[in-house]
Amino acid sequence: MAEIDETALATLERAGIQPRGGFAEWLTQMAERARLQMEQTPVIGEIGNGEDYKYCKATLAAYRKVKKEAEEGRKSITSQLDAAKKAVMSFTSDSIAPIEDGIEALSKLQREYEDRGRAEKRARLEAWWEESYPQLALCTGEAAEPLVPFSRVFDPDWVKRVGELGRDDKAREAMAELADGIAA
Repeated sequence: MAEIDETALATLERAGIQPRGGFAEWLTQMAERARLQMEQTPVIGEIGNGEDYKYCKATLAAYRKVKKEAEEGRKSITSQLDAAKKAVMSFTSDSIAPIEDGIEALSKLQREYEDRGRAEKRARLEAWWEESYPQLALCTGEAAEPLVPFSRVFDPDWVKRVGELGRDDKAREAMAELADGIAA
């Protein structure tokens, strides 16, 4: 028989599912019934005649009966566990509902702040690109579009990290290298 997990039994007991002794006793009885059934009607190696076939058929029925009984016991216990789990989940959700509202509100504020910071940094970088490299970034009248619009230069990684939204040096260096490469 498999070892009985004491922690699992304690969990069952706390959930109000069969008394501790009742479950262990039932589990022991099922293991014993399975062992006895195997002793009384052992598995045969082959079916050579009609008698072997009848034995095989009867043995299968007996084995399936033991298995069905064990499965019904397991289903009885797991259905109780499922009901207990649903109750715990419901109680927990109800008890933390106010904090969930707070999380949602603060998350929204955080996203708005981050989005605003990203938009501001992007606008600063675009203005810097246009001021620093007007021959690439601005329409001079000869062309309908800029030679290298900011959207082609912009790297989304520049606004990815919130902690770097106030610093433009890395992005400016990258844009300067790009402009130097184009000039060369």
